[in-house]
Amino acid sequence: MDKLEGFFEKFKPLKFRKREIILGADEDPDGVFFIRSGFVRSYSISEEGREFTLNIYKPGTYFPAPWALAEVANTYFFEAMTPAELTKAPKKELLGFLKTNPEVLMDLTTRLLVGLNGLLVRVEHLLSKDAYHKVASAVFLAGRRFGKKDGKGKVVVELPLTHQDIADLSYLTRETTSLEMKKLEKRGLVGKRKRMLIIKDMKKLRQESLLFLRGKPLPYTF
Repeated sequence: MDKLEGFFEKFKPLKFRKREIILGADEDPDGVFFIRSGFVRSYSISEEGREFTLNIYKPGTYFPAPWALAEVANTYFFEAMTPAELTKAPKKELLGFLKTNPEVLMDLTTRLLVGLNGLLVRVEHLLSKDAYHKVASAVFLAGRRFGKKDGKGKVVVELPLTHQDIADLSYLTRETTSLEMKKLEKRGLVGKRKRMLIIKDMKKLRQESLLFLRGKPLPYTF
């Protein structure tokens, strides 16, 4: 991580407002973005106009890796979920850096594979479960990836998530998502603290989400 940050540190910082589009779908990137602070989501839009969040990137990650490594055309939107500061490196320079730092390339490969596996898990879950379990799984996965224990047995999701954000992760409408979130609140599984989502019992939420494989929780990543 130190090497990666050092590489991107030499490029000019770029600041984006909350909900500002960083890269549009079908837009040919002119470099690879590295997130110094804030959160960025990638998403697609269905023919009905509904957004589906594919991945959420946190500080220390970079995108779009498939375009940089395999010349795969970018077909997704990238949006700042919070105010964010990024840097952008030319693809040629990044490839040269990765070739001379195989441990960094290995880390990227591992992230891509874990991310792919997590996406497949999400798609399978979305196709086979009802609205309640979709929302429960989205909240649980957010807790696994962005949560921090508060010392009282609860988990604070440090990524600010609105009901619309959870709807986009679950491929549901905001209205349906709000109804299912109320069910989770009534069951004492989630709450709010200064606009941050609180998960009161991760174990029970995992059970509610039905994210199990042979008795073990599935991979956390989106």
